[in-house]
Amino acid sequence: MTQLNLATSLNVGEVIFSAFQVYKSRFWTFIGTALQANIWFFVPNLFWLPLLALTQPAIIFLLFVFLSPLLANNSSFSYIILGIMAIFMIFLGFFCSAKGLRLQSVISRLAYGELIGQTETKQIAIREVKGFWRFWIAQFYISLELLGFSIFISRIASLFGSDLSFVIIELIISFLVQMWIIAKYFISDVAIALQNITAGESLKYSRELSKKHIFDISLILFITTLITLPAYLIPCMPLLTQLILLWQKSTLTSDFNWYIELIKLITFIALAIIGAMIVHIFTIPLWQSLKAVICHKLVENRPISNI
Repeated sequence: MTQLNLATSLNVGEVIFSAFQVYKSRFWTFIGTALQANIWFFVPNLFWLPLLALTQPAIIFLLFVFLSPLLANNSSFSYIILGIMAIFMIFLGFFCSAKGLRLQSVISRLAYGELIGQTETKQIAIREVKGFWRFWIAQFYISLELLGFSIFISRIASLFGSDLSFVIIELIISFLVQMWIIAKYFISDVAIALQNITAGESLKYSRELSKKHIFDISLILFITTLITLPAYLIPCMPLLTQLILLWQKSTLTSDFNWYIELIKLITFIALAIIGAMIVHIFTIPLWQSLKAVICHKLVENRPISNI
């Protein structure tokens, strides 16, 4: 494949256009990989299926008949079961997230190969991208930093009261800080996928490469978010409509059946999650291609090992 011609500077329009070019060049490969990643992300959400089933009267009655004698004889049994289920769900969420993040980074590796004219097959890329927990650890650290700064800003803002002007200033500062954090670590997973380094090394690598281009990367992220956001709003519209109707019924109607409305609400939440994940299948490759383009432009004249 002919190597794409990219300039050294981070031109916003050119970067986004190049990401779309790469996305188009390996569309079906990227979509298939994104589908696999989404399946891993979806597995923890299977917990909602039995929760939806528990809203049915017949199942509630059967659970009460069979479990109530056991729980009555051993009150600690229920707490043990709940504790085991909670630990299992937490570990399952971490494990599935790590697997999904690794597959997302495979897309970045494939996209980077397209940019430098060294096309890889999906099977080779998956074999070369190892250590899925490193992707999770890196993302976990980024999430902790985002959370820490958000708490710090909200604490500082609380000292100035709840005046509208201070609330607006808090939101603006919080948004800018979060964009700064995301921008400086944006290509950390690409570094792991390309160089097989640790999570800590990838974060440092991304921070050093992007420190002179934070504004450009932030602007690219903001514009790409505006491009992809409408696609996520479409599957959420039925849920938003249901919430509005629920509020109207609860305030204007005396004959209000909370049980039926709860079933409807859970159903619409499930449909919104499924719809958003379908959209996510098509947006994951764009974001990962964007990471590859940015990484390529930042390291254009520097050697990248293992590719």
